[in-house]
Amino acid sequence: MASKQITIKDIAKMANVSPGTVDRVIHNRGKVSDKAMAKVSVILEEIQYKPNVFAQSLKKQTSLRMAALVPYHSSDGFWSKAYEGIQKAFVDFEHLGVSIEIEEFNNKDVNDFVKKARTILAENPNGLLITPVFLKESLEVLKEFENSEIPFVTFNTFIPELSSKSAIGQDLKQSGRLAASLIDQCRSDISNVLVIHLGENPGNAPHMMEKESGFREYFKESNPSIRIQSIEIPQTDQETINRILNKWSGDLRSVSGAYVTTAGAHHVAFTIKSRFEDSLVIGYDLIEENINGLKAGTIDFLINQNPFQSAYEGVSKLVDLLVFDKEVDKRMLMPLDIVNKENAAAYLNK
Repeated sequence: MASKQITIKDIAKMANVSPGTVDRVIHNRGKVSDKAMAKVSVILEEIQYKPNVFAQSLKKQTSLRMAALVPYHSSDGFWSKAYEGIQKAFVDFEHLGVSIEIEEFNNKDVNDFVKKARTILAENPNGLLITPVFLKESLEVLKEFENSEIPFVTFNTFIPELSSKSAIGQDLKQSGRLAASLIDQCRSDISNVLVIHLGENPGNAPHMMEKESGFREYFKESNPSIRIQSIEIPQTDQETINRILNKWSGDLRSVSGAYVTTAGAHHVAFTIKSRFEDSLVIGYDLIEENINGLKAGTIDFLINQNPFQSAYEGVSKLVDLLVFDKEVDKRMLMPLDIVNKENAAAYLNK
């Protein structure tokens, strides 16, 4: 590998440390553990690294202003984790002259999303990280970013029609198939299963519809006689949940599985288990409330979407584009990790 191609980020990956750690070792500033120092030093010696080579590889020495548009981190644990991922990326890449302004919106208010997106557009950042939770409006506002030649990276939701430089997240259709296969393998004599969309309008939420599509596709192939009922619960208060679930479950003798397409499985898990004791409950994400559900036995499986890492990688892709002038993968697929109460501790300790 030619030395002129090596960057601090490349060295960080080779040494399995953060870019900030590599920067501190090279420039002898700040605190670095003996273990990290040794790992970085070995790599530097192997590649015969010269600090001036890194300086030459930088596309720009001026500061770069990036923006991130995400739902309010206080809205639920999923977005809180994503927010933390963006903050961690800022810490790791700040030494490159990168700043990140985080704009938050109400993910139940499409007008707020559009307003905040256009506020960012008016500020003309060098790049944008965005989660396009509203299909129609995302297509409209991101076309405006494209016309203004502002590159953007998306995470959590992949919309093929968007001209994003990179899209970070899981194969959502495949995650729906995974949920269906868990029910199929864990329950026999399956007759009824539920798909529960909670807290959002699935008609304008492509991440929800992709998951349901994969779920239905699996059972259509494996057992088309299974009855799949899709339930939309617009609010997460217990009164609304009970009213809608009572309406749907009244004529059902049994439910083999309930698949919640968001991080809100904890809102409905107890009610589902109370009505259908043998039902398998599957949801998403290792937020505190869902972990408590695993421990209590009201939630059986969680598919970890890793919002922290997805958001972090989104910022990283923008850094590659804007700082290092590197090509980035059009899609970065995050793994589909299955978590239950027996292995949850291993993920929480990461």
